[in-house]
Amino acid sequence: MGLIDQAARQKKNTVQALPPSKGKGLLEKIRRSSSYDTVMGACSRFVSGIAAERFLLLAPHDDRLAVATQLSLDLTTYRRFTPSSVFFSSQFPETSWYTLRGECLEPFFSFFSSRERDSLTAVYVRPAQVDDRRIYLVVIESLLDVRRKTIDTDQAEELVAELLSVLRENSKIIEALSQSGQINRDKAAIEARIDAALSDGKVCSLVSLDFSGLFSEARLLESDPASLSEYHAIINRIIRQSGPTNIVNISTDMMAHMALFLSSKADAAVFVRMLMKPLEALFGAHRISKIKCVRGGETNDKGAIRAYLRGET
Repeated sequence: MGLIDQAARQKKNTVQALPPSKGKGLLEKIRRSSSYDTVMGACSRFVSGIAAERFLLLAPHDDRLAVATQLSLDLTTYRRFTPSSVFFSSQFPETSWYTLRGECLEPFFSFFSSRERDSLTAVYVRPAQVDDRRIYLVVIESLLDVRRKTIDTDQAEELVAELLSVLRENSKIIEALSQSGQINRDKAAIEARIDAALSDGKVCSLVSLDFSGLFSEARLLESDPASLSEYHAIINRIIRQSGPTNIVNISTDMMAHMALFLSSKADAAVFVRMLMKPLEALFGAHRISKIKCVRGGETNDKGAIRAYLRGET
């Protein structure tokens, strides 16, 4: 018996040994557990513990910082808050709390929407190290806060250890959430990839992933920073896991159109299962199960592949 079969049998026996009600509850808890929920829960507890409301977790992406998670900030601020890594490291070199007020806030105004900027009273920044990545916890004090309370950085330092422990244990989700910039390859790169794969005699399997079961409407998704961050993180992880030899193109209707260049037709179903399975640990089986897989068949016609990637078929 293989290790996977043994693990499956042990898990099955464990669940069956529980009373029906407890077994059902445990299964649902396992199904809904994920790195994403763990990190979001830890961030919420930290922010609540210091009596704050507005919060950003910044992580590096290329030469800039991107918002990995945020609480209570608007969409414009979520999109604008991409400072240079060099700028932040020069401003905040030590792993301790920095408090910015008055004129010290001016270099940071461009990262906020006009609404958030005009309400700013203070910004607190705490650098930290997660693996080989320099991250930044940013707590924002605002006139828009329901509880207008000055942040106690001594208390924040006492509580930050638990949050950092969770972030270090779930560093993969931080990496996934902090991806930014262009998602789709440019036209020339797509053409070159198609030509190279077909020249190697690969079979092109066309597959689409439909996100409409997870996010109800693209228009609403674009107005919700938390859902948009989650969506981009899942998309970026799919692109990364699909590898450099395959093509993933995202359309505006929340569809991921994929051209998989494989050795045989039978490999496509296996590939998609292997692609989606790791996402369950990161984002939860209850989310990933709502992403529908649609098979588009196989083809070696370049025009058909291009049209499929554009969502035209």
